[in-house]
Amino acid sequence: MEEFSYHPSGCSSHADHQKQTNTHKIIKQDVSRVLAVLLASIGAVLSIKNFANSFNNSHQRIGLALYGAIWVQALAGFRRPKM
Repeated sequence: MEEFSYHPSGCSSHADHQKQTNTHKIIKQDVSRVLAVLLASIGAVLSIKNFANSFNNSHQRIGLALYGAIWVQALAGFRRPKM
């Protein structure tokens, strides 16, 4: 039988505390990933709106392809099954 002990997090056992800690880490990672995609998207929109982008040179086309790759990776991550 597991002995009852008090944890500052409000959990009644060490296993509960570990689960709660892991959940907080996952949430922080998810938030930072979403913020990274949003920041890159905002940068893409601002660069397209504020600069004369006719996408007629390699540099601009590669940049556009990288923005697309960011979104493909983000969407694939959201579709990934949770473990």
